Amino acid sequence: MHQKITTGRRGRSSISRLLRGTASSTVITLISASAAYAAEDPKKHTLTNPLGTESIPTLVGRITQIFLGVAGSFALLMFVYGGFVWLTSGGSPERVAKGKKIFTWATIGLIIMFGAYTLVSQIFKTLEGAG
Repeated sequence: MHQKITTGRRGRSSISRLLRGTASSTVITLISASAAYAAEDPKKHTLTNPLGTESIPTLVGRITQIFLGVAGSFALLMFVYGGFVWLTSGGSPERVAKGKKIFTWATIGLIIMFGAYTLVSQIFKTLEGAG
């Protein structure tokens, strides 16, 4: 049932030798490929900017938009969850209080999130005006 791993010289297993051989051949292939590309015309192989912009304010704006989208979605989920807890409380004061707490903290989170967005946008507007 169980297959015994054979060991070669100095206690190395066959799996270890296989992994080392694979890693060595991969490194040799990558080095030879990069040397071949380096010998060609450098203008032929240019690296394109994956961000789409070189402006730091634009990049921060995009990251902020992504963050606001994710945080807004999470806040909506929390409002739905809080409503679900409140509606399924069955009159239990603890469950009603828990639902209200979820609503309160989701609202506080939205206020902090939009406040941070306003602060960051004002800082960038000030820096753009000074520069």
